[in-house]
Amino acid sequence: MKAVIKLVIAALLANAAYRSGSVFLKYYQFKDETQQMILFGQGQSESELTSQIMGEASKRGVPLDDEGLTVSREGARTVAEVEYTDSIELFPRFFYPVDFSFSAEAYGVAGASGGARPRR
Repeated sequence: MKAVIKLVIAALLANAAYRSGSVFLKYYQFKDETQQMILFGQGQSESELTSQIMGEASKRGVPLDDEGLTVSREGARTVAEVEYTDSIELFPRFFYPVDFSFSAEAYGVAGASGGARPRR
């Protein structure tokens, strides 16, 4: 009986670790993609960058709303500030909310065309 209980506990811990890892992996991938959009989107307007970032969030399943994203441009500097809350299902029907936030910034070069971003 002890072995069964230990196996159940191990399975629950493995499940929680997998689900936590998945949410954090999604965060880091979204953060990296946002940085790439800001870096290579110097020739685009703030609204175009906002819609691209929102589209990427939707594609990756990131629960980002309009209030959680701010894209601003001050001269050659472009900044995207992102804040959202995602839930991790640690145990069946037990969700733990985690707040994520990051800032991505890039400086444009005078005369740069803002060409296409390299695809991976």
